Amino acid sequence: MRLTRLCFAIFLACAVFPLPNLVAQTPAPIGPTDAIGFDYSDANMTNFAVLGFEAQYDGGPWASLGIPASVVLPDTPAGSKTYKAISPFASGTHSVQFRSCNAAGCGSASVPFAFAHVNSPTVAPGNVRKVPR
Repeated sequence: MRLTRLCFAIFLACAVFPLPNLVAQTPAPIGPTDAIGFDYSDANMTNFAVLGFEAQYDGGPWASLGIPASVVLPDTPAGSKTYKAISPFASGTHSVQFRSCNAAGCGSASVPFAFAHVNSPTVAPGNVRKVPR
């Protein structure tokens, strides 16, 4: 009887609170002149007295970024800045997460962002044709 109730409870929980669709993320190509950007609102910087950000690469230890250089890009949400982080890697496929920190500690981490270093030219030569010697 208990097993039946447990199975029903699990079924009901899955029906009411379905699991999110998990889709494999294709790593974003990162070239030698690219950085990884993340957005954070100006209001949250002030309201939570953010002292800096941390990054976690490939599930390793968290590393302080301080407050990195920021920009406002066309896709930056209003009232926010896009902060730039430079990958510590020169090759390979990796993932990174970010979190904000203040004097009380650090908050939740962002969703993982997968990226792959592209060190060779990504544009093929064009206009291939016969020419005089």
